[in-house]
Amino acid sequence: RKRGNMEGKYQVLIEQGKALQGNGYRFITATPESHKSVLNRSKGQVAKTSRDVFGWNRVFSAKDVQNFNISEESLQKLREFHFVGEPRQNNDGQKSDLLQSYIRYSCVRPLIDVPENKDLLFVHSGYPTDQEDSIFFGPDSYRFLNFLRDKVYSQRKHFTSVVDIGSGSGVGGLFFKDVADQIL
Repeated sequence: RKRGNMEGKYQVLIEQGKALQGNGYRFITATPESHKSVLNRSKGQVAKTSRDVFGWNRVFSAKDVQNFNISEESLQKLREFHFVGEPRQNNDGQKSDLLQSYIRYSCVRPLIDVPENKDLLFVHSGYPTDQEDSIFFGPDSYRFLNFLRDKVYSQRKHFTSVVDIGSGSGVGGLFFKDVADQIL
């Protein structure tokens, strides 16, 4: 994969996430088996919503990007950094104008529930997560965050340091961003 300019690479993910969040995007990641089942039930269906593109990883037409809260400039950058490209499972070998997102955005309720806090949005590998460098965020991540909310945060409301070591996507550390002086 092309690595490119790391700052620009992350910036396009942040900008796309903000565009989605600003338009009410919500997606809760299912298990890989459930994801597969949903896609198989509607095999060949082209994306109709941002959730279809950035949640279910359905194919979409480049000419419809405005319908999915993707600007032309963002699409160009997403393609440049290989976050969007040709469909991974193009069975017929035919060339088409269809694209597919190789990333997903998943929502998590923030630790501190205040009106101005929107869902936290986590970007991670698209379905299927079968590549060597895939970052999976899913039901186990939600269970872990519920444990942190119910068993850790409920006992203490502020932390000097939070250390998140070897726990996949780092979701635990990021979850505490509003109540810790530092995240390691």
